[in-house]
Parts: sequence; C-alpha cells; structure tokens
Amino acid sequence: MKKLIDFIKGKIEHMGEDYLVIENNSIGYKVFTSAYTTSDLNGKSENAIVYTQMIVREDDIRLCGFSSRAELKVFDLLRTVKGVGTKVAVGILSSIPYVQLVNILMAGDANS
Repeated sequence: MKKLIDFIKGKIEHMGEDYLVIENNSIGYKVFTSAYTTSDLNGKSENAIVYTQMIVREDDIRLCGFSSRAELKVFDLLRTVKGVGTKVAVGILSSIPYVQLVNILMAGDANS
C-alpha cells in the first residue's frame, strides 16, 4: 500500500494524552500517537518529525504518527494481528516501549 503522507515536519503546537498537533505550512495536523512518542518529542517543539500512517475506515479517518520509523513499523505489524486495531496498537505502544516489545517477541517471552 502506498502512503499519502510519509512524515510531517513542523512545530508541535499542542500535546494531548494520546495525540499531538503539529503545524506545517499553517496547517495543524492532529496526529494520534503513543506515550513513548509524546515523551520523545516533549521539548522538541521546532522542526519535529513525525512518521505517519493514515488509517481510513468507513466511519473514521485518522492520522497516526511516531517519532521513529521503527516504532511506526511495529505499529503497522501490531495492526496485522487479529483483534488489534488502531487504538489498541497505539495503546500497546503506550504501555511498553516498542524496542522492549520487539525484544520480548523475539525472545518468545509471552509472560513479560
């Protein structure tokens, strides 16, 4: 699948609990994100880069974004799991850093 918006580079205008608003060329993009990305971008208000995935559903269009391509890739992989949608995938990435999640999965340690 081809991507419409690969990344957004701009000024972070606002951070919410599960989203941020990044301004680029006088447009404020509301980007849903993980707590890890929010923490990673905290204090980087100018020239922040958010790597994005646009999720289009019948009743919703949502832009999700992450501070690294690696976290975006883990997000995309999580969404391929049956029963894991956009909100659940972001929730998982908010509860455990993506690097730690990858290490757990690679080790086959489902109890962590």
